[in-house]
Amino acid sequence: MVLIQTNQNRSFPLTKYNLIGSSDDVQIRLPGVAAHQVRIESRDGRFMLRNLNFKIPVRVNNVEVTEAFVSPQDELQIGEHEFQIEDVGNELPHSQSRMTSKNVNWNQELQ
Repeated sequence: MVLIQTNQNRSFPLTKYNLIGSSDDVQIRLPGVAAHQVRIESRDGRFMLRNLNFKIPVRVNNVEVTEAFVSPQDELQIGEHEFQIEDVGNELPHSQSRMTSKNVNWNQELQ
């Protein structure tokens, strides 16, 4: 699946772990959001979205969420950034490199 930023005409293939925020260590950088704002991860062939910083709202199909499964055609809003999820095939794209984190707890989750 692909995350398409509709108000910027950019697209991002979704891998097993996707971290979205304003920090240099995220896969999808967005200005005006928290360093680590949203995590989208694959679980049993589905994608789970989690809002990691509740000061900035995250919406799926115009409903504010803290956690939700997302599917093709879903519309996401992260702060002022708008996205749509699109299906580009049945296979989950694989990340070219293994993600690691300085945070011990996150690093264990990533393994």
